[in-house]
Amino acid sequence: MKFFKNWLLPCLTAVLCGILLVLESMVIKNASTYAVVMDAFGEVQAFPVLYHLACGMIATFALFFVYFASFRWKLKVYLPVSFASSIAFLALWAILIGFYRYTESIVVSVIVFIVMALFLFGKKIGRRGIVCAATVLILSFSVSFPLYFLDKVQQAKRIETVPLAAYDNPTTTPYAKAPSKLYVYTWDSENFGISASDFSFLQSIQGYLSLTSEEQIFFHYYRKEAEDDQLATMQKYYNLEIEEVATASDLLDCVSGRIQNYILCDGSSLESITVGLSLCHQMDAVLVPQDKLSYAQKYHWNQVFSTVGKDKYWLMESPYFNNLNKNLCIVSTEYIANESHCDYAVLSNAWFVTQFTSQEELALYASKMNRGFYLWGIRGTYLTENAVVTTVASYSGTYFYSWGMSNVSVLSGFRLENTKTAVTPITRETTVTDFSKTEIKNKHTVTIMVSDGDNMQFTAENNLFNKSIFGNPDRTEDVSINYGMSGLMIKLLPLMLLSYYDKIYPNESLVMQLSSIGYTYPSKWADEEAFAEVLKSLFSTMETADIHLVELMDDISFMGAVDVPSQFDTMQKYFDLYTESDQVDGLLFISYQSCYDGYKGEMCWSNDKPVVSARYCIWSEKKGGDSTNSLQYIADSINAASTDVTSEDAYSFIIVHAWSGLDADGNLVSANGGEASCMNAMLTLAEMFDDDVDVVNCDEFIARIRQYVEH
Repeated sequence: MKFFKNWLLPCLTAVLCGILLVLESMVIKNASTYAVVMDAFGEVQAFPVLYHLACGMIATFALFFVYFASFRWKLKVYLPVSFASSIAFLALWAILIGFYRYTESIVVSVIVFIVMALFLFGKKIGRRGIVCAATVLILSFSVSFPLYFLDKVQQAKRIETVPLAAYDNPTTTPYAKAPSKLYVYTWDSENFGISASDFSFLQSIQGYLSLTSEEQIFFHYYRKEAEDDQLATMQKYYNLEIEEVATASDLLDCVSGRIQNYILCDGSSLESITVGLSLCHQMDAVLVPQDKLSYAQKYHWNQVFSTVGKDKYWLMESPYFNNLNKNLCIVSTEYIANESHCDYAVLSNAWFVTQFTSQEELALYASKMNRGFYLWGIRGTYLTENAVVTTVASYSGTYFYSWGMSNVSVLSGFRLENTKTAVTPITRETTVTDFSKTEIKNKHTVTIMVSDGDNMQFTAENNLFNKSIFGNPDRTEDVSINYGMSGLMIKLLPLMLLSYYDKIYPNESLVMQLSSIGYTYPSKWADEEAFAEVLKSLFSTMETADIHLVELMDDISFMGAVDVPSQFDTMQKYFDLYTESDQVDGLLFISYQSCYDGYKGEMCWSNDKPVVSARYCIWSEKKGGDSTNSLQYIADSINAASTDVTSEDAYSFIIVHAWSGLDADGNLVSANGGEASCMNAMLTLAEMFDDDVDVVNCDEFIARIRQYVEH
């Protein structure tokens, strides 16, 4: 009994607690469990810490309580000791579970062990205490070291064995044949239908014709203003014939002769549809769901394959998988609709997959792709934005949130080099001071930037005509506003860049978001060669669009909840990779945590170019909802700030969440689909500044810093 109480029971308890914590690390990645807990907590930034805090305290409290209780059964004395020990120990497990912070976990393990050993010696608990502490240490290392080394080995093996997608590789973002004629069909649910079967059928035909023919299809969906502008821009810059067709049957009659083969799928199965769309390119076929088989029979198309009963796991094991474009993975929405990119999947030979429901499933997708791959699509409700971006970057990939973008395949065929009159190279006349003629004195300089430019659909469609932002009728050339730009849009859909430059004011700037031509965290890349290709693609795209600034985002945080309280220049080595390019005049930085403005305007220099963090953020759901998130607070703070142009304190970068704005009563609320206006919030703020505050575009902002700030 004495042996059981003093030795066996504590060790068994420690082992069981360790198992509990490892199981918990798996549970947190389970989609349904995660969603339930997230619903309970709400969108709380500290959620990861709170969740792991509870699990860690339960397990460690049990470990120490059972140990001390079994040693002398003096609960009154040892209960608070057990509780205090569990609090110290939870920091280790919080780092261990699910966040890939292996090095830190090992360091904390050692610290916890030393503290526990000293405490136990001081209480004269002796060898049994050391055994208990050592058991904890062994458990910690048994999780940290294997995960750490396994991760490093897998990364090294991937770098050595997996091909690299070069930035200029045409298979990464292939584009359509240059269209000479478009059949324009306005989608009518009464005329055809809006099921997954309907959309996948017609969109596969759209993608196939974009790949094989100069006569292609353009669908009118529900964004009529944006789609009409796309057609008008096509006609302005390109020689193009447009023919309107009234019904889907008329459309098929027009194009059926250009199609010979089809793949049969189960139109009620998302797996069958996505597998079929993945195979259309290599099988020179369109996708025909079973309920649309009459069309294939009418036009005498030949069935070359069937994906009925097949799923992604079958595809991964099949010989067809190696023929896919491993540079591009497109993630479907939970239901196939007009914005699901079915058409571009056929054109690009991409791996088209169902939406991932866990981090493990996302990692599986990423592991099958080439280094430097692109992952398009929507993250859904299963994983946090941070988890998706971090996981994709850890496999040397870039994430593109691009849900909602229609007609991508046909739009990609309108290249800058094919316009009626030469438009390349594009040059923009932006309002920037000539410092040889004008001197700036006694001014506080402000620049205001709209977020979410990395989203191709938002940039190419929604922002242009969104009455809350760029399409707001109150937008004026008297106030300088800056907009994030999707590099993928510039690279794949330069037609939309022409539309922007037709509408933008000289005092407005475009800035590349976020960290690449998509969305990534530079600090999460272990593959330096692949990241170099990411930067080459970024710089090339910036040159195409005559853009000279990049907005970076990263998660340099403790546990995904609190920004590291360290110097801003901890990311200096990453900043240097960007600023060594002549295309880059400077960098803007927002932090993932703390709603973008965690570094409160801190500034550093890289290759003699400024890197400026956001000083203020306008976001309706900013954590805490305190007065620092109000327009009045921001205006008062800036009006009282330095006007010494040689000081870093005289410059403020304000980041504005694209989906926040002012309602009719002047309250800062969510502007996602409501009447609130993001543009009105920015214009209202600009009016609140004193005369010694200049609101300028980002190019002018960086130019003033380079000209005047001492460093």
